[in-house]
Amino acid sequence: MPLGGIKNHGQYQSRVPLGKKYLSVQASINPTMSKYRRAGQVTGLLFRSNNDPSHPDLLGQWTGAGTTYNLEEGEQIVDLEVTTVKPICKQMSRSCLSQVEGITIMTNRRMIKWGPSMWEGCEQELQGVYHYKSVMAEAIWEFNAMFDRVLCVHQ
Repeated sequence: MPLGGIKNHGQYQSRVPLGKKYLSVQASINPTMSKYRRAGQVTGLLFRSNNDPSHPDLLGQWTGAGTTYNLEEGEQIVDLEVTTVKPICKQMSRSCLSQVEGITIMTNRRMIKWGPSMWEGCEQELQGVYHYKSVMAEAIWEFNAMFDRVLCVHQ
């Protein structure tokens, strides 16, 4: 179902290839409640790479700075989990669509979570180094003022 079509909010998309070596990841956190979104919702992720840390890759949209987590040598992003919530403003014609509320990034060494109850983020070390059967190759975030859709493409 397309996200656009309501009050001319349009539809936007960003893509981030996750095969690159990233130095850090930072969440974009909505700082205040707005007409369409709650305070503390995750609205995007900023990935800084070895190649050019001054030009990061943005997944989603930037609304406010959350905590930055530096990735260690050999640490690789392997998966992304999204929790969703229904928008503040109800749209009966789009009742199946939702917004991102929180995000968990899985690396081969730890989990990093952001969301309304964890604006500063929460980090949990994993015991040992894990090897996953499939690794996320690309993340796609479709969004407009009211809705989000995040897709993960695995290798």
